[in-house]
Amino acid sequence: MHLKRNRKANTPRCEESTYGRAGFTLEELGSWVKFLLDFTSDGIVLVDQNGVIVEWNSRVEKITGLPGEEAVGRFVWDIQSQFVSPDHKPELTSEFLMHAWEKEILGMDITKTVTGSGTIVNRNGEEVLVEEIVVPFVFKARILYCSFQNYTFKTHA
Repeated sequence: MHLKRNRKANTPRCEESTYGRAGFTLEELGSWVKFLLDFTSDGIVLVDQNGVIVEWNSRVEKITGLPGEEAVGRFVWDIQSQFVSPDHKPELTSEFLMHAWEKEILGMDITKTVTGSGTIVNRNGEEVLVEEIVVPFVFKARILYCSFQNYTFKTHA
């Protein structure tokens, strides 16, 4: 993607028709985005403005042990509640997580990000430290929330 600097604000901006001049269709760009999602070292989850998961990359499958087919189309808080550490199960219910998403993420200012970290327990019973940043963006007149997850599998001595 071609970026130009806005001379007044010195911030990058994308030319609206860059993909057209490069000879790519939106469908082809979608294929490249899917390729990048699957081969990045970060876990990436895309969530729509209603809290529904629309993309779950292969790295998140590795982190959680949950295949994308079981996550896509479901509410993010219902999925997150499956991986809560047993120490926090009583308070971090699906309903609690839903209210947290509604308050902190959904409808947030699209110029802001939200960060956090915590330990999850994946389907294999492994503890995984996850550092997350949630970035909102607009795509085809829809607001999407992209969660980038860096992770470390904990080892017990």
